[in-house]
Amino acid sequence: ICYLRCGNKSRRVGYQTTKNAGEDWSSPELLELPNPNSAVCGVLMSDSGVLLALNHSADKRDSLSLVYSADGISDWRTVAKLDEEADQKFSYPTMVRDRAGMIHLVYSWRMQKLRHVSFNDAWVHQQLNQSLVADCQSPALSESSKGQS
Repeated sequence: ICYLRCGNKSRRVGYQTTKNAGEDWSSPELLELPNPNSAVCGVLMSDSGVLLALNHSADKRDSLSLVYSADGISDWRTVAKLDEEADQKFSYPTMVRDRAGMIHLVYSWRMQKLRHVSFNDAWVHQQLNQSLVADCQSPALSESSKGQS
């Protein structure tokens, strides 16, 4: 899978796929992820899922997020919002995985300096599991389960 910034009015992340190691590519398609025509970067996770770093907004670069999909195309879930500040820019994410399995993300912070963060697959999955637990403990669910055994 190749992820694309789309310079058209869609304001979403695009992608193309190949079945022959890049010799031929599918026509571009759009993901459900909003993006203000800014850079995106992805790494393959150990479980074959995909982690993307992007500006998760249709029109601003004032936040930078990590999102995860098990198949790299659908059901994207937010892992973490790394930076968010009105009227600032967080841009040009680049990620690599080192030999020890750590993922290193470098991006432009406020267009003033580069910020480096590193984490591993376990941290990503911990963040995803915490968001699932939080979703399951919504007030409506907690309220309806009171008094039941």
